[in-house]
Amino acid sequence: MPVSLDKSIIGDNLYYYSTGLSIDMFHKISAAGRSHGFVPLKPSFIGRPDYKIVMGKMAGKSAVRHKLGEIGVEATDEQLLVITERVKQEGTLRKGPVDDVTLKSIALEVKGTEIDKPI
Repeated sequence: MPVSLDKSIIGDNLYYYSTGLSIDMFHKISAAGRSHGFVPLKPSFIGRPDYKIVMGKMAGKSAVRHKLGEIGVEATDEQLLVITERVKQEGTLRKGPVDDVTLKSIALEVKGTEIDKPI
């Protein structure tokens, strides 16, 4: 049976992070070896996949830096600022999350690199 994304306790949106502050806090808590104390249950407890970082209009530098690392793209601090701004604009236009393919396309365009192959 499908469950609404915003359903309390079991909805997927509870385990999606999109703001830079939340993601930065998430990584600092993980790096300290502590459990995540800002959601009532770990996703595995209710049979959900792990936490997920999504890019959108609320994305911050920390989130974009982390996501770029996941998809194998490096950027300077100056490029990161431009990429973050472009991700926010794209998220606002889409009224939703920016997928990894679009993020990589934005990053490579800002870096002045041609897009070789899909992720």
